[in-house]
Amino acid sequence: MRYQLKSILTILLLIFTFETVNAAPFEPDRVYISMASKHVNLTPDPGTEYNEINPGLILSWNNRKYGLNYWSGAFQNSFSTISPFAAAAKMWPLGSDIRLGVFGSIAGYYSNGSISTKIGNSGYVFLGGFQFEYRNIFIQIQPTLINNKDLGGVLITGVSLPLK
Repeated sequence: MRYQLKSILTILLLIFTFETVNAAPFEPDRVYISMASKHVNLTPDPGTEYNEINPGLILSWNNRKYGLNYWSGAFQNSFSTISPFAAAAKMWPLGSDIRLGVFGSIAGYYSNGSISTKIGNSGYVFLGGFQFEYRNIFIQIQPTLINNKDLGGVLITGVSLPLK
C-alpha cells in the first residue's frame, strides 16, 4: 500500500510540475493517467479481493478516423496485474471544460478472475461504458449486468494532460 501511495504521489507531482509533455514521435494528442477504481455491487472470486489502486498510462489520438478518439496503453488491473488496453471512443464537448463520451475497448486479463465479458479462453475482455471529463480530470463508468438481472460496475478515475 505504501509503495502504491508513493507511486500515485510521484505521478501527481509530475503532472503538476509539467504543463504539457512532448511526445512528437508518436503524435498522440493526450495522455490519460488512471489512478483508482471503485467496484460497485460486484463480488470478487472467493479467496480474492479487488485492487482499487490502478495506475496506468493511456495515449489518446483525438478526433481521428470517423471522428473517433483512439486509446492505447496499459494499466494495473483490479487483480493487480498489468493489462494492455486499446479502445475507440466518441467524445462530445458540452462546454469549454466538459466532455462526455462512450467507449468500447479490449484489455488483456490473462488468468485473472471470472469476468463476464471474457472472449472464450483468450485472456482478453471487452469493456465499455461512458467517460466524463472536466478539465484534466476524468471518470469512467463501466456498467456490468450481474446474473442477467442486477446492475453493477466499475468507476475509474484519473487525470489527463494535453501533449505537444
